[in-house]
Amino acid sequence: MREIVADQNLIAACGLYCGACRKYLRGRCAGCRTNEKATWCGVRSCCLQHGYKSCADCADFSDVKDCKKYNNWIARVFGLIFRSNRAACMG
Repeated sequence: MREIVADQNLIAACGLYCGACRKYLRGRCAGCRTNEKATWCGVRSCCLQHGYKSCADCADFSDVKDCKKYNNWIARVFGLIFRSNRAACMG
């Protein structure tokens, strides 16, 4: 069986793994951490503002699902599209 090694620098602020994204793999996206065009992402902006690597570092919420920036309809759509349980990534 092949072992998959994840690059922790490719974990987005919201918990998605940029290293598995087609746009990233094709060189069309720099990934969450270095993508200056991703100003639309409230989760990324919040993490940058507070100096967090991801929502997992936030002490304001005991459950990331309680955060309105993290748990909104856009985030749920992203989770559905990418078939990702982002909240589980924060645990």
